[in-house]
Amino acid sequence: MTLAGEALADIGNSLINNTNESIIVYPMAPSKRKKADTDLGTMILRNMAIVMEREREKRGLTKKELVKLCEITTPYYFRILDATANPSLQVITRISTNLKIPLQDLMLGIKSDDS
Repeated sequence: MTLAGEALADIGNSLINNTNESIIVYPMAPSKRKKADTDLGTMILRNMAIVMEREREKRGLTKKELVKLCEITTPYYFRILDATANPSLQVITRISTNLKIPLQDLMLGIKSDDS
């Protein structure tokens, strides 16, 4: 058994043998998704920002209205605009669906034909 394994075993035995003592369990801090750190990730975010702003202007929406339509928060929207967000595929799909824009158009920055 390794030194770390022995230390864990000692802690486990101590917990079992000292049942009169309280065990304090601290919750883990929520994980913060780090920003896209690849050129591809940054390109996709920039394309999303371009398309979202284009659609917002085309539809005459305020930023607040667009955020509500896309079902994201205002701070998250601004993180998309400055390419510091790290959206999950679920979030990207939701934005695409709610804007009625094909997913590939949103991610590649393709201008829709009906403009």
